[in-house]
Amino acid sequence: MYELDMAMKDMNEANRLTNHSDPYYLCCRASVHVSKHEREKAMEDIKRATYLGCDQNVEALFQRGIVLAELGRHNAALEDLMKALNLSIKPIQQSDICFRCGINEYALNNKEQAFQYFGRAISLNPFHAQAHYRLGIIQIEKGQYKDALKTLNRAHELAPQQGDILLKRAIVNQHLGKLDDATRDRKHGMELNSSSFAIITMLANRIKKLREEIDHTGPSTLNHLKLAVAYDGLLSQKKDFNVKMEYYKIAVIEYRAAIKTDTKYLYPQARALLALCQTKMNYVIEAHEVHLAFYNVLFKHKGAIYHWKTYLLDVKDKMESSKIEAHLDETAVNKLIHMEVNRRKKDVDEETFQNDIEDNYKNQLAFYEQMRIDLSNVLAAIAVLNLDNDSIIDNVEDTMNKLVRNSIF
Repeated sequence: MYELDMAMKDMNEANRLTNHSDPYYLCCRASVHVSKHEREKAMEDIKRATYLGCDQNVEALFQRGIVLAELGRHNAALEDLMKALNLSIKPIQQSDICFRCGINEYALNNKEQAFQYFGRAISLNPFHAQAHYRLGIIQIEKGQYKDALKTLNRAHELAPQQGDILLKRAIVNQHLGKLDDATRDRKHGMELNSSSFAIITMLANRIKKLREEIDHTGPSTLNHLKLAVAYDGLLSQKKDFNVKMEYYKIAVIEYRAAIKTDTKYLYPQARALLALCQTKMNYVIEAHEVHLAFYNVLFKHKGAIYHWKTYLLDVKDKMESSKIEAHLDETAVNKLIHMEVNRRKKDVDEETFQNDIEDNYKNQLAFYEQMRIDLSNVLAAIAVLNLDNDSIIDNVEDTMNKLVRNSIF
């Protein structure tokens, strides 16, 4: 979001300097609006660009076609792109337009037309790595594995840092019986995709697709959780505090939305992950409260334990196959395991009290529960005192605000 805000600031300045009369810059700003999930504003800029004569400007037509594709209007996008292709006289630009035409045809499941456009993009610019990559994907789908291998070899030569190319080539090598090559490609591809830049790009694309899905099908608990996890992953990749805080705020909103809508307690991990996310930003007291709520949900709703254990097994499988999500590192996974260990210990203790033959077991159980809460409060307080001064102040201020709200309401 921080990067998008900066991009929007630049686009607003560009439009101001051109008196809001350049259709190209209006279409560029529309693209940023789409990325910010502001579809109505995007359409306003598109309409103004059209009014200003977008149809006579190659760059504006090309950009409008890109925005329409981002809005899911692939047929309209193709109309603009073909107009731009007819107006363009630059081979490199024509290649990029053909590539975009191929992307839209593929989205419409017109794979033969997409195949032709990718081939044309390559003929206009033999160094177009993404056109080679996309062409290779269609060749795989056609079962043309030898041709796909040649195409993906060229794509890898042109873009050696793109892990997805190697992962697709691994599939081809698997089909051709080149198992060692397939293993090598798969390993190298996964290593490349685990780089910070690749992860950020992947998460940004995931967020974009989730937003589009929500536009079409409406919000759901799972989509809220997926968005939270994606923004949490971006938070883990960034170093600038202001950027981290922007992603943190959105992640917390989405985690809380997932928790609120999860009336059947199918996703208990939302609370666990929210607590970890808050801990990352040193909001220890908030994390502590969510942590306690997490244990209470598992205690009161036994079905939630099944879903929690299923989630932990999924995390374990992903770790073993080196496919762990960006929001989780080894420390975070260990904390999740520690949560499960604590849950089991708590269950054993409470079962011991409940099986006590003495009539006063209820008093003992109540004493134990209160002692456990008091002890965890003390540990949270100690954790706060180990933070820097600013973080301590943030935690204390947050707690005071809650006390004031509680006293009012």
